[in-house]
Amino acid sequence: MKNSFVVFEAPYQVATLKGKLSQPKAGELLVQVQFSAISPGTEMLVYRGLVPSEMRQDESISSLQENFEYPMQYGYACVGEVIQVGDSSLESWIGKRVFAFQPHQHYFVSPPAGVIPIPDEVEFEDALFFANLETAVNLVQDAAPVLGERGVLFGLGVVGLLTALVLNQFPLTALTLVEPHSYRQTMAQRLGLNQVVFPKDIFSDQKYDFAMEISGSPTALQQAINVVGFDGRIIVGSWFGTKLVSLDLGTTFHRQRLRLISSQVSSISPALVNRWDKARRTIVVWQLLKQLKPRQLITHHFPIDDAALAYQFIAQQPESCVQVVLTY
Repeated sequence: MKNSFVVFEAPYQVATLKGKLSQPKAGELLVQVQFSAISPGTEMLVYRGLVPSEMRQDESISSLQENFEYPMQYGYACVGEVIQVGDSSLESWIGKRVFAFQPHQHYFVSPPAGVIPIPDEVEFEDALFFANLETAVNLVQDAAPVLGERGVLFGLGVVGLLTALVLNQFPLTALTLVEPHSYRQTMAQRLGLNQVVFPKDIFSDQKYDFAMEISGSPTALQQAINVVGFDGRIIVGSWFGTKLVSLDLGTTFHRQRLRLISSQVSSISPALVNRWDKARRTIVVWQLLKQLKPRQLITHHFPIDDAALAYQFIAQQPESCVQVVLTY
C-alpha cells in the first residue's frame, strides 16, 4: 500500500507525491486520514516563500520540528481513524477517531501522545477546526475582554471568524468586525455577526477598548493601533513571517500609552499560566466545537491529488473562499 503526501517543493510549487507506507512499531498507531484543512494564514506564507528558513515549523509540536526549508511537508490540522497498532497494548485505539497536528498525508504513524481523541458528539469536519479554534480561544484569553467594553476585530478568515464567534458570547457594548471581502462579510452575517464594515468605514474617532488584528495585513495592524483609546490593547494574532511591517509609533502611540500584545497559541497567557494548562484549554475547545459547529466555514473541497490546484486557488481568489479542505 502506498501513502500520498503533499510537499512544498519551492515557493509556489506544491506536489502530491507517493511513497512507501510506514508500519507502526511498538507503542505507535497507524492513522488513516479522512480530511485535512489548509491554513490560509501560515500555510500560504509557506506557499509564497515568506517564512524564515532558520526557524522551526513549531516549537512545541513533535511532528513539526523541522525548519522551514524546501522541500518540506507542512500542515497542522487533520482528522482520521486509527486502523492499526504496533502492539497488543494499544488495541483499544483501533477504530478511534482522532485529530492530529500533522502535515497533509493519507496515512501517518504516531505515538498515542501525538493524537487527540475526538469526542463522539463531534463530527469529523467540525473536529478539523480544533487547531484554529484553540487559537481563537487563546486570542480571546489574551485580549481579556471586560463587561461592557467595545472591541474591534480585523480580518474574517477562519481564525478571525472563530474568534468573533467566541467574542460574540461576551457581554460587550459593541463588537465591530472589519473585512475587505464581501464574501466573508456575508458569511459573518449568516453566522449572526451583524456589525461588519469595510476597512474604509472604520474611523480613528471611534475609540475602542481593545482591537484584535487577525488579518495578516500590516495596514490593518496600523488601523487597529489608530482606533483604540487611551491605554487600549492591540492583540496581534497574525504571524507575518518574513514580511516587513512598518508602523507609525511616533504620533499618539506613546502619549496614549497603547499596548501591543503578541498572541501565540503554543503557550498559555502568562496571566493565566498558574491556573490554566493546555489540557484545560482543550476541554474548552471541544465544548465550543460542539456548540459552534464550524464545518459551516468550509467552502471548498479538493482531493489530495489536486493539492497544487487548492493552494493556487487560495492564492489567486482569497476573496472567494474561507476554509479549503483536502479529502482522501
